[in-house]
Amino acid sequence: MKVAVVEAVSQTDFYNLMDYLFTDYKLEVRPTTAGEATHVFIVLHLLSIKDLNEKSQELSTSIVIESLWHDDWLCWNESHYGNISDFLYPQSKIWLPDVIIDIRWRIKDSWAIT
Repeated sequence: MKVAVVEAVSQTDFYNLMDYLFTDYKLEVRPTTAGEATHVFIVLHLLSIKDLNEKSQELSTSIVIESLWHDDWLCWNESHYGNISDFLYPQSKIWLPDVIIDIRWRIKDSWAIT
């Protein structure tokens, strides 16, 4: 039997952290302090192959796309906020990269884009 030890976080620490992070946060502004590029890493997880039609050369899949980046504005000293190391927050309230999925397939010696 495993027992999980959960450290209690005070409501005050959490509220103070939210104030520190989001008082002047602008989700429309790319999260960098020095004007450098924000590197976004994309990971594609193939969950399943739903259908494969060899005759028409169609493949139907189920995927999850994960994007990872560093947001300079969402960093804090954990010891100042009750050792809070992470938390859940609505993605609609933080900067998100624009990601465009471009599906390509090879036809003989040329590329087709849809």
